[in-house]
Amino acid sequence: MNQLRRLVKEGTGSDRVTLGLAIDGLGEPFYRELKDDLFPFAKESGIDVFSTHTVSKLSGIGPDTISQLAERGLLTQPILFVHCNEMSDSEREKLIDAECGISSTPEIELHMPLGNPVALTADDAGARVGLGVDCSSVVSGEMFSVMRSALQYQRGVENDKLHAQGKIPKHLKRKAGDVFRMATMGGARAIHREHLIGSVEVGKRADLVLINTLTPAMLGAERDPVQAIVMHASVSDVEMVLVDGEVVVDKTRSVSEGAFTRVKWTEEVKRVRESLRRIKARISDWNTAEEAGYTKIRNIIGLTNEVCVEKY
Repeated sequence: MNQLRRLVKEGTGSDRVTLGLAIDGLGEPFYRELKDDLFPFAKESGIDVFSTHTVSKLSGIGPDTISQLAERGLLTQPILFVHCNEMSDSEREKLIDAECGISSTPEIELHMPLGNPVALTADDAGARVGLGVDCSSVVSGEMFSVMRSALQYQRGVENDKLHAQGKIPKHLKRKAGDVFRMATMGGARAIHREHLIGSVEVGKRADLVLINTLTPAMLGAERDPVQAIVMHASVSDVEMVLVDGEVVVDKTRSVSEGAFTRVKWTEEVKRVRESLRRIKARISDWNTAEEAGYTKIRNIIGLTNEVCVEKY
């Protein structure tokens, strides 16, 4: 609470950055603190974006957070629930009724034992669903891969059901436009910012990604730009990025200047590599240290040897 009060007092220093609150936790003391301290202070301070994880029973990360909050009358303000892989139908209805959002991160969810992505099925049910990136140290940190992961996972599940009946679809049910919308307007709606961001409209902030349609991957954009972006584009096709009207990535700049307009990237690379060198110097056996780290994490979230299998 002291740190939160300090951040509220100091402000963010930018009208582009607003203060949100991550409320991950377990047990009765955590929910009591939310009700008695955190939520009242947040409301008083104008904080209106909250996020929390709800994953799966096996992962040990908030498998029933939605129900726990609802039972205590704490779904009185919109909350962004991250993952929601084992969300029940009744929990989904509670979430929708409270106008809460979902951040679905299919690429990392398929990589880790978190359960399967709910992006498209939750969207079908009427939830406010946005696509997100999680653990960019493990998987990609961009939306092109995330959109394809969400779309192809759901297509695979539904096609598999037809295959079991000896059938195939004439036309694919899930369209590129479904995930493109979730990667843009969906994220804005999930945090109740659709009046400010998420689409190109008069009066909204100019958050824009300009894509070169003359690259080999994007030649099909002339016929169907959304299909081309979702199924073929990568970060190498991005020509320019604007945040609130300011150019922050510009590939037309010289090599010496670099594409990032606000960051001296070559200097950042040097700092990152120097940090990695110092870390390696402190660790004699990298593999042993890595496994010790994994073991510690598994112990923290309660993953026992009975649950974690070596071979499968």
